[in-house]
Amino acid sequence: MNEYTVEVLIALVLLVIIDHIAGTRLFRRGRFYVLLVGLSLGTFIFDGYLNGRPVLEYGWRYLSGIQLLVVPLEDFGYGVALATVAIMTWELVERAGKRRR
Repeated sequence: MNEYTVEVLIALVLLVIIDHIAGTRLFRRGRFYVLLVGLSLGTFIFDGYLNGRPVLEYGWRYLSGIQLLVVPLEDFGYGVALATVAIMTWELVERAGKRRR
């Protein structure tokens, strides 16, 4: 497995574990998956445009080689990881604020 693929898989597994330990339970919510589908659609459109132009160039030796048209699979994983971290952080900060009141 190539290094970007391994990195994104490790990040996603760690986020699932952190989600469970922190008790945010994002991965148990249907609307979270709806958000991820929307995010992935945006990734597909914008990365597809940038890759199709070609504005972006990838070091393909670091990627799995699996693509959806011209968008590498890893790009979807990075987007999911970023959104998960942002939402999880928001929820944990909000929870900490409610405890202080």
